[in-house]
Amino acid sequence: MASNTTDGSETGGKQASEEYSAQVASAYVNGEARLSLVEDGLRIVTALDALELGFVEMLGLSIADYVVTIVTAYGDFRLSRMGTWCEPFYEAIYEAYQKKTLKALFENGPAILSTIGDYRYYEKEILHQGRAAIQVHKDCLCILPPNIDARRVPFCFVQSIEKKDFDFTLSLDEIDSYSCLKLGYDTDPFVEAIEAQLRALRERTLETIKDLDPGLSSIQSLAIAKLMPEGAAASISQLERIAPSFVAAIEARIAASRASESYGVFKELSGREHIYVGLKRGETFRAMGSSAGGRGIGALGGIAEAAFDGLVSDSSAEVEESTSDPYLIWLIAPSTSGRACAVEFAGGAEDSAATFVYRIEGRFDYFVAQLNRALEAIDFRREVIRLKDEELSSPSNLNYLMAIQRNTALQFIRRQFTERLIHRSLEGWKESLCKAFS
Repeated sequence: MASNTTDGSETGGKQASEEYSAQVASAYVNGEARLSLVEDGLRIVTALDALELGFVEMLGLSIADYVVTIVTAYGDFRLSRMGTWCEPFYEAIYEAYQKKTLKALFENGPAILSTIGDYRYYEKEILHQGRAAIQVHKDCLCILPPNIDARRVPFCFVQSIEKKDFDFTLSLDEIDSYSCLKLGYDTDPFVEAIEAQLRALRERTLETIKDLDPGLSSIQSLAIAKLMPEGAAASISQLERIAPSFVAAIEARIAASRASESYGVFKELSGREHIYVGLKRGETFRAMGSSAGGRGIGALGGIAEAAFDGLVSDSSAEVEESTSDPYLIWLIAPSTSGRACAVEFAGGAEDSAATFVYRIEGRFDYFVAQLNRALEAIDFRREVIRLKDEELSSPSNLNYLMAIQRNTALQFIRRQFTERLIHRSLEGWKESLCKAFS
């Protein structure tokens, strides 16, 4: 095969400007085509047609017998006659697909460790398995196969690690576990890296808890850290059994926030002992319209946008506010019937302008666990939950759609979301909440 040229002429498979030539077969585009990777997908241009196939539309990639197949909901796209450029093209599109998937999973930082291995996990009694790129990040393990099986496994919810000769399993609870297999000599470094991140995570959580309530004993701090990893919500009754002073410290923060009146209504409608509270620490809250930050290191990172979600979403003016309060506190209040609940976020004085209402199907504690996982997965960007299905097809929301495709907790919580109540007056808001609860 001829080498690359600089005049844009075809060279038997690839062109100088990262273009590839191929024979395309699909229900929509057929014939000789030029292929080029763009930010959000693959551009396919023939003499008669042009199509940009988005990564969000790609359900899977594969290569066999010098043919690359892209699986979509609209049918398969088969790319052939690429000669020796077939494998380089596949590697390039897989790498681009990985990067887009990581962005959708809100993991924008560099990987600590990377390898290739097998994966296996069950969801809803369905087995998912295959071969994938596997990466350790600061706060999670990422499994990145060339399909929508990709998963982000957050370290904050890991309950145990089981290591064997050349594989390991991370268990999040009695149901959810994720196994990485056939890692060879990479097994020990991966387990060591995961354990190091788990220790660092626990230290950060303990630091946050002690900062909020310096009088806690080491045993009390440890017990609270297990209940509330990385912002996870726990019931006030559970926390009060461990340390009443810690609950008092949280309630003092709520009293100083815009959620103070809401909390009073929640106690009236739900009973204080039934309310769940979550805690996330950062440096400052800042909202500038629709920012797109990633996860912060020891900070709020991307939740700054979410902290002002209600203010930004209901005003045409751009909001730019900040507060020195380093905590995002969020509340989950169930209805007395147990068939609905309200979720509200409290930070500084400018925060908490909306209440999210969900229906409850099944156990309330299961809903709370799924909400904890969903919010952690999307870096507390609450708009991901409330966007309508048709809004997800907007170019600005495609990352959110990819995130939803790869997170069952987020899918579950979106199905349970019913409405969003804006705080225009306490009386009107309370009346709307009572109606929602009934």
